[in-house]
Amino acid sequence: YSRNECRQCDLESTYAAYLESKTLPLLEAFPNLEILDSPWQESRYRAKFSVGLSQHEVKEIIFGAPDSQGRVEYGLSQCELYPKLLKSLLTILPEFFRECRVSIYNVEDRTGELKFVQIQQTTTHELMLTIILRSKEALERIQKKVSSLQKQLPQLTVIAVGIQSQATSLQLPQEIIYLSERKWLEEKINGLTLFISATSFFQTNPHIASKLYLLAQEWAAALEEKKFIDAYSGVGGFAFHLSHINKQVIAHEMDPQAVTLAKAAALKNEFLDVEFWQTDLEAQSIELEDYCLIVNPPRRGLSQSLIEKIQGSQVPHLFYSSCNPETLLRDLQQLDKFKLSKAFALDMFPMNKHLEVVVTLVRK
Repeated sequence: YSRNECRQCDLESTYAAYLESKTLPLLEAFPNLEILDSPWQESRYRAKFSVGLSQHEVKEIIFGAPDSQGRVEYGLSQCELYPKLLKSLLTILPEFFRECRVSIYNVEDRTGELKFVQIQQTTTHELMLTIILRSKEALERIQKKVSSLQKQLPQLTVIAVGIQSQATSLQLPQEIIYLSERKWLEEKINGLTLFISATSFFQTNPHIASKLYLLAQEWAAALEEKKFIDAYSGVGGFAFHLSHINKQVIAHEMDPQAVTLAKAAALKNEFLDVEFWQTDLEAQSIELEDYCLIVNPPRRGLSQSLIEKIQGSQVPHLFYSSCNPETLLRDLQQLDKFKLSKAFALDMFPMNKHLEVVVTLVRK
């Protein structure tokens, strides 16, 4: 920042001013919006870094954010948004990849192997590293050096390689290969156990994730209804917080590995009144009946078919958590058989333009 290279954050503004600039546009739609802030330093426990070479005379491997052309101009290994443990892994990875003789992917001519690294840290100080490669050309060399990397950083308990041959940063790898004995991390949120794999979606900010799940728990606890459906359930964060207060939950998730991990975590937490089903909500129909409903869709929002299903159901209460206020507002216009009860803005992404917005709705 001091060298005027990175402007992803505005460090000359106060955090309060930064948060106000994000939430102010929402006040017209949600006049009684409640705002939940977050410590911004060391707030991002999950990060995906593009890989590049420094502009110095001696080229160094750097991990950062790509520009509009997909190039990495500066590294983020000293960025204050990331926890110290996560950054310690970033500092030893360049030498690791040099020893493995892994070439850096070039976005312009689509040559080279190393495209991205994704790092997940837990609040219990364990790390998972996912290395995204264009092909398996360097896989054997990486595999031979994995044990030495773990000796350097014993908290690195899960290491995986993802193969992504397409020239895109948006699609999931076509194949995941685990190189470590462990294949998932164990996270603790509000005293509950969650399992996270290399392909699992998990909130990037555990401080705000804790508040988000407690909001859902408090919302459900205030309702007389006992039966709930958790759509887009991931590894079970919402479902477990409802089951913890003796609600009956049916959870739907498209990712088969997330469903497997959620079922294992249900046993670990000793929850009996929660079911996990592998369901593609874009293609499959689910019966909502008179269940209360939790939705936490991707940035594109709810599918048109699910909106119509909700409208035509007997769902009495709806909890909608969104990382994209624009698609949330679009969906709310169509969910006109419901009225707004409460609205919350949670700063899941401090020093970033994005927000997590939660609304609770009641059928009219």
